[in-house]
Amino acid sequence: MNRRLHEFIRMASDRKNATELHSNLSLTLSDQRIDELLSAGLGSLVASVDAFSQQVYEIHRVGGNIGKRPVEATTSFHMSLT
Repeated sequence: MNRRLHEFIRMASDRKNATELHSNLSLTLSDQRIDELLSAGLGSLVASVDAFSQQVYEIHRVGGNIGKRPVEATTSFHMSLT
């Protein structure tokens, strides 16, 4: 994720453009990063989910481990939006 993403979101938001971020949440977002994105004017976050079980996840992400998904970041982000 671009380290300056919050700056780009701020520029778009200041110009009255809707902002939306699509992610597979493979990167853990710290509370500080979430605050930066929300404060910049991020309108919504769309999370892509490959699977809800390890068996199906391995079909799409060979060698992947569904247990390594940053659920805490997702939960924190959702709580920040509400």
